[in-house]
Amino acid sequence: MKKVFTFVASAFIMAPALLQAADNVGLNQFATLSPTPGEVSLSVNESGLSGFNFSFNDGKGEVARDKDLFITCKRNGNVISQVPASNTAFVKYDGVYAHVWQVSLFARPNYECMAGGDYEITIPEGFFLIGDDKTPNSEIVINYYIAPSNVEIFPAEGRNFSFLQDFTITFGDAKSIEVNEKSEHKIEIIDMYNGTPDDPLTGGDEDDEPVVPADDPGLPFTYTINGNSITLHLVEPATTGSTYALTIPAGAINLIDENGNVTQNAELIYQYGIPKVGKGQPEITNVGSLAIEFPGVIELQLQPGETLFTINQMGANFLYELNEDGSYGDPIATFRAAAKNSSYYIDENKKPIPGTEDKIFLVNQLGSDVRIAPAPGMFALVTSNALYSVRTETGGVNFINQFTYTFEVIDGGLFNMEFTPEANSVVESLDCIKVKFPDAYEVKVNGGTSWLRSTTTSYQFYAQTEVEDDNTVVFKTGVPVTLHGDYRFTSNIGTVEVDGDCVGIVVEYQVNELSDSKQIAEAVVLPEKFDIINAQGMIIKRNANVNDLNELPAGIYIAGGKKIVNRW
Repeated sequence: MKKVFTFVASAFIMAPALLQAADNVGLNQFATLSPTPGEVSLSVNESGLSGFNFSFNDGKGEVARDKDLFITCKRNGNVISQVPASNTAFVKYDGVYAHVWQVSLFARPNYECMAGGDYEITIPEGFFLIGDDKTPNSEIVINYYIAPSNVEIFPAEGRNFSFLQDFTITFGDAKSIEVNEKSEHKIEIIDMYNGTPDDPLTGGDEDDEPVVPADDPGLPFTYTINGNSITLHLVEPATTGSTYALTIPAGAINLIDENGNVTQNAELIYQYGIPKVGKGQPEITNVGSLAIEFPGVIELQLQPGETLFTINQMGANFLYELNEDGSYGDPIATFRAAAKNSSYYIDENKKPIPGTEDKIFLVNQLGSDVRIAPAPGMFALVTSNALYSVRTETGGVNFINQFTYTFEVIDGGLFNMEFTPEANSVVESLDCIKVKFPDAYEVKVNGGTSWLRSTTTSYQFYAQTEVEDDNTVVFKTGVPVTLHGDYRFTSNIGTVEVDGDCVGIVVEYQVNELSDSKQIAEAVVLPEKFDIINAQGMIIKRNANVNDLNELPAGIYIAGGKKIVNRW
């Protein structure tokens, strides 16, 4: 799952503060601030300025906050985050207990907090109410500077991903950039081993040579520019096992400094890898690449000609949620391989069950009858190393290395859900979401955190059962959401169980002032498969589904003959 990252004082090595007191009215109300205003060294913290924490001089009094105010973070003058503070926590500081507030500027490390530049964090007057007399703070402006490298790339190259879709390149020597349309050399993202769809290279041998036809146009992508950063977005994510090269030829980007002088970039080449599907990888027979749920038992069918010899029962096989950059998140389930003398292979009479000779059964450690229905997204099943071995034709034994299977989970509507407030409604504030399962006979709430996210901020929600209604789950946050914007609420796997099945919950809201002129449009009903057309009238994806639409950049599209405004 995606985590909120905050930093503690010991994690930073800071240069002396570079700011005058006049720029920081109200800082004297703090006992300490971490990181110290000034220069932030990315060599100390590769995640950049993801957040900060501070304590107050008055360690005995209460510290509250105004729920209607927000901390704003700017980079080079552009607002990149607006967030409330998280809950307070009592910690020991210099021998006394003091209030320490932790502020996370981003829900996860991303290029915005990694890019070099001038960061300005503003805590408005009255955001904090300090002490027993609730004294409001004066306005606090905190400035940081992150020295950029000449060119920064996110995600970092040199490691494997389960898929690739977004690349952000920041040019530290420029104040702003633009694509040089006059350059005869264009930016390209090339699949180096598979070439074009008309000329694929099959197999997965390590000694394969790259095959990139001279006329290969590369993978289609769109791009957006934010100051001195450009983000490339693949129209369709790259998922095929291969090596991918992002090339920015010399002169493809115009670099504009603070005086308006224009220069061009030098050649840049970045390489990324997606592991190839191994030869002889077993086939999953009961879960498709587009999944609605994961059963308690996942069946693997060996390739023809392989004879199963032994099975590794001790090794753990993990089902991971994939992060947006294609890296692995937290595991959401653990599977163990069933023994060959179990009921999956032999019946009550100890006779072999037909058709199981060359199968492997991975069983959810929570039970074979536990279905997993996570919130929509990308997931990967990674098997343990040497999951099994096969008998060779000469009578020897070959141990098989681990395999990786990738799935896209779509909303299958497995459970009837009623939301309060209603899904897609406009609300003035939001601190409680109720989800009722009217057809369920048992609803159970486990521990876990759910998220309400917009493009600039995130809120943590915590689940509990409704006292008056056993079939209703209540999600609450300590800070009411009043900042205007479009939000998506996600409660991921393990938080709620319905009739013994783990379910995922996704619902969207708009926080805004209620008026007759501000109403959500009627719900759009789309077919299971449809074509997506962009604002220029070009078909950018055929036989798409809703998840494909959600992955596109913000803009206006025609999907299944209907106009769709994508705000994500």
